[in-house]
Amino acid sequence: LARAGQWLERGDWVERASGALDTLLERMGTDGDRLVHFRPGDDEDRSDDYPPTGLLGDLLHPARAAVAVADAADRDDALEHAIRLARTMKDTLWDEAGGFQDHPPARKPLGTLRYPDRPFEENALAARLHIRLARRTGDRSYRAVAERLLAFLAPYAGRYAVEGATFAMAVEEFFERTR
Repeated sequence: LARAGQWLERGDWVERASGALDTLLERMGTDGDRLVHFRPGDDEDRSDDYPPTGLLGDLLHPARAAVAVADAADRDDALEHAIRLARTMKDTLWDEAGGFQDHPPARKPLGTLRYPDRPFEENALAARLHIRLARRTGDRSYRAVAERLLAFLAPYAGRYAVEGATFAMAVEEFFERTR
């Protein structure tokens, strides 16, 4: 929404996206720069592992939104949120074999969270996030992460249909000259 508002010169959209990001970070944030995708009710389990925190999707998509808000609304604090979320992703989900796992290890994993995965599209989106952060901050370590992600994903790209487009966009952005 922030990016569309910027392109279409709709300040109200940018403002709405900015407010939504603030609400998301305030309500769904936890200690240690992690986010949850739901909050248990008063009568639900509130143990240390529930709800699961630090899932790739819970960190990646808000980080992407924060970069978009930082660009569209010229908010340095939003960029700082994106940087913190990207750091948390790298610290908790990075697999040295390449790519981000979809969740951190848990003491009592629930259902499919017992089996770590390195999802193709989310890792392609993570590459795009790191490319944007590298351009925005000038920090080459983000570009290095993007390069490792793309190298990890490249052998698998032919197996994917629509998700392959996200990878192709990441490759294009990686080799595109800085504007």
